[in-house]
Amino acid sequence: MTALCCVSAWITLTDWTCSVAHCQSPLASTSPAFARSYMHLQHKLPRAWIVAHSVLRELHISIIDTDVSHLFTGQVALQHLA
Repeated sequence: MTALCCVSAWITLTDWTCSVAHCQSPLASTSPAFARSYMHLQHKLPRAWIVAHSVLRELHISIIDTDVSHLFTGQVALQHLA
């Protein structure tokens, strides 16, 4: 069950990053996507995630993904590398 939740969260974050935030991390303060408000996207994103993002943005706190193993397994589109 835990693995299923992790995969679901990963898919949701990937959708958020690629589909909504134009392939920019919505959780890194250095990204332009971080400054946006996602409150109007409650139909696409979990409400808890939107609230968490709002708090992170307000406090200027980032969550930076340091796991780049997907680059070595071929699980990344070429458009994200350019």
